[in-house]
Amino acid sequence: MAHDSLPAEVFYAVEKLRDHLRRNGFKNFREEEALPFREHLGWRPNFYARQEGVIHSFDLRSDFKLDPAPFSNFIHQCKGLRLDIAIWLVVASKDENEPSGSISLRKQAKLIGIGVCYVTPSTDIHILEYPTPLSIHQNFSEDQIKAGSLTQRTRTAKDLFENGQWIAAATELTQAFEEAIVKLGHRATTKGITKKAKADFDRITNLHDKIDFLGRDTEYITPPSIFGKDLTRDCIAYKGSRNLTNHARPTIKQKRQLFEQALEIMITGFRLIKEIERIRTSIR
Repeated sequence: MAHDSLPAEVFYAVEKLRDHLRRNGFKNFREEEALPFREHLGWRPNFYARQEGVIHSFDLRSDFKLDPAPFSNFIHQCKGLRLDIAIWLVVASKDENEPSGSISLRKQAKLIGIGVCYVTPSTDIHILEYPTPLSIHQNFSEDQIKAGSLTQRTRTAKDLFENGQWIAAATELTQAFEEAIVKLGHRATTKGITKKAKADFDRITNLHDKIDFLGRDTEYITPPSIFGKDLTRDCIAYKGSRNLTNHARPTIKQKRQLFEQALEIMITGFRLIKEIERIRTSIR
């Protein structure tokens, strides 16, 4: 295998990387010439291999320095081409312990979704951060996030999610959902369509009980409730969806699971907040 494009000090890492990938079920370990994408993408890795339908691309280097610009451009264009790629930085290190420079590199890499590992002449591959495959991505339209007075909050959640901050996005959206419930309760009680006054509603401290109040026909001067049974059921189910598991160093499988859980929270949350705001503004 030719390594003309690599610095001599990282040659030993190639076979160690190959052995690591073979043991972990990767297929088709190839050099850069066989890559299914071209130079116009702005960056080319040294090697790639496949695992479970994902192309894992590996950039071998001898230091822990990172210029994120080429990778960010590459990631952006690959998403446009719908290529399912995971990017790894593989550092051939002389330090047998975890090098101090790895901490900064790991933080930078995590922000843009690329993985980091290192290897030494006497040790195997040490994984510091798993990458986020480019297929684990979702954009939302402006129409999806329109939510009346809460649009700024739903847009913040959207931006967080699209930047890979799934837990922060889910937290922001579920808090916006709770705010939507409170705003609706205030509108209903101050407009005189419920038997309780605003102060009574504010004394209800539990979100489940606030939703139950809004959905109960007997709480209204003129039934039925403004919520309806289906919306009440959906809101009660949604209020329990806020707890997502945050692994300190999630694997690709764990990232995919977290993404799917957060995505469901986002889609449902946008729908419910939009509907709650529609009902609130309909109360005159």
